[in-house]
Amino acid sequence: MSEWLERLRSLVRTQDRAPDTAQSRRVEAALLDRSLFPSEAARLERVTAALADEAVDARTLELLVAALKTPGFYAEVSDAEAAAHLAFWRRLVDRQPGDPIVAAHLADIEMALGDPAAAMARFVEVFDRKPDLFFEFGWDLEEDARALGGDVLFRWQLHLLRWFLQAAADHLESGDEAREIYGELLDEYREDPDRLAALRPLGEEIHRLEVAGDLPRAMVVRRRRTT
Repeated sequence: MSEWLERLRSLVRTQDRAPDTAQSRRVEAALLDRSLFPSEAARLERVTAALADEAVDARTLELLVAALKTPGFYAEVSDAEAAAHLAFWRRLVDRQPGDPIVAAHLADIEMALGDPAAAMARFVEVFDRKPDLFFEFGWDLEEDARALGGDVLFRWQLHLLRWFLQAAADHLESGDEAREIYGELLDEYREDPDRLAALRPLGEEIHRLEVAGDLPRAMVVRRRRTT
């Protein structure tokens, strides 16, 4: 993983938390110890009621993620608990269909609970709507994208290339990774004129940045990516 990505992830982790709200205080109270509820579904129903009819605000989302998406949690849930969690996050997406962040969290949970096809389809739709979410959610999805192939894989690859291209333009990374990924995609889709046409604008952007001197080369040769 490149050094700039580690720096950016560290920046995200250390951001100041959002301020408390009336909604977040209600939800925090509802997110009591799981043992106090007869089932996970009952606990999540209590949380849903605490949300009321309001859109999920930033602080409330932080609480939900901290309480419901702890590392390794979904490896331990039963089928009934998994269904309850999926239903909960799907309700959030249904009530906020224009919010790509909530949709990204649902996709993350779908992936964790064993539905990679649904998760990847949702992820690429989210990245199309809000490309900067690729930084937080998209980096570890190459194997899943390749397993599905087709349009989902190609759209994921476009976002990967755009991210390295933007990182190079912002001088957070040399341009070598963007050039390498672009070359690999040209080779991978050399028999597909529609996808080559979709790649062309990114190739033109690489050329424009090179001419402007904004796409430097690294002093060392990178290890070639595996596919």
